[in-house]
Amino acid sequence: MCYSDFNQTRLIEFSLALLQGCLVLESGEVGELPCILRFNLSSRELFHDALAVILSRGTVVGGADTPTQALPAACEKLSFALRSTLGESLVPGDPLLDFVSWSRADVADPVDRLRLHAGCIALTRRFLMLVRADDPADRAGEADLAGYNRGAVFLNRNYAIAGRDLSKDGIDELEILVGQEPLSSMVNVPIPSSLSAEVLRLLSPLGVATAA
Repeated sequence: MCYSDFNQTRLIEFSLALLQGCLVLESGEVGELPCILRFNLSSRELFHDALAVILSRGTVVGGADTPTQALPAACEKLSFALRSTLGESLVPGDPLLDFVSWSRADVADPVDRLRLHAGCIALTRRFLMLVRADDPADRAGEADLAGYNRGAVFLNRNYAIAGRDLSKDGIDELEILVGQEPLSSMVNVPIPSSLSAEVLRLLSPLGVATAA
């Protein structure tokens, strides 16, 4: 059995790949195993409801039936898969403040495109969100099921958030740390090098000290 107060949870990940999903909760000290709950499509709505309760700190009941937050007009440029995933991930009463998005088309090298998931980094009052959603149109072949690979990572802004941008050719590696040791979690996000400055601009309100 795992126990943690809502406010003690630094990192929450909700992902869906093909027919399987995963809900990850990280709290406690470094080295303490995260709580990982796996599910399939038949129980997806149950876990989506649980995610809504966790993100709302217990104030939302029946999360899947809760009206989703209207996205700003700027989100119209996002692919349908990414726009849907972002909309489903926003918590009622926690407005979207800013976001930076990318697709495989933002990377010139075809090899690098295969390493990149279409995604965005979004900032709300309570979370820094890392959203990914593969659009089937980004890959060749109607039989490719990679379009079902999507999800979101929520970093709790009640904790300190720091970042480091590792510059590489074509794709940068963004390392983000939430919390301070021994209470911290790390997540790595591949982003197009051409959008590195925009991503760092979005992170600046957090007081993130980024270093190449």
